[in-house]
Amino acid sequence: MAKSRPKEIKKSNAKPQTKSAAAVKPAMEPKSNEAQIAVHWKEEELFRPPASFIAQANLVDPTFIDSFREEKFPECFRQYADLLEWDSYWHTTLDTEQPPFWKWFVGGKLNVCYNCVDRHLATHKNKAAFIFVPEPEQEAPRVLTYRELYVRVNETVA
Repeated sequence: MAKSRPKEIKKSNAKPQTKSAAAVKPAMEPKSNEAQIAVHWKEEELFRPPASFIAQANLVDPTFIDSFREEKFPECFRQYADLLEWDSYWHTTLDTEQPPFWKWFVGGKLNVCYNCVDRHLATHKNKAAFIFVPEPEQEAPRVLTYRELYVRVNETVA
């Protein structure tokens, strides 16, 4: 009876590699398809916006669409910046001197919280500012009005 030869082990000067916990990839989970996801949707209806909303939409106005043509970049974004309240106005719309660290509205200063919450209190204090829809469908969505959001923000800051 012939003896089997032991397998040759190639020796190397390289240190054995160890994998950190972060480097070890977990087994891939099977991808869900849309039908599996749709089972969990509360509604599958399509809700068309009212005609009054469509009429005021920006993308129905050809001049608005034209204002965002490539040759008008980046100054075309000035009209959006003008919708905000600025503490100090900017001097340069877009600074591209150090890519990829582009700077928008250079020199300008604004209070983001004021623009997102405070300035809406006078006209929309009881309007929904934040609607949170939780993943577990048994939980009710939570709605914060601009007034409630203002109070919570100020509690956090204090």
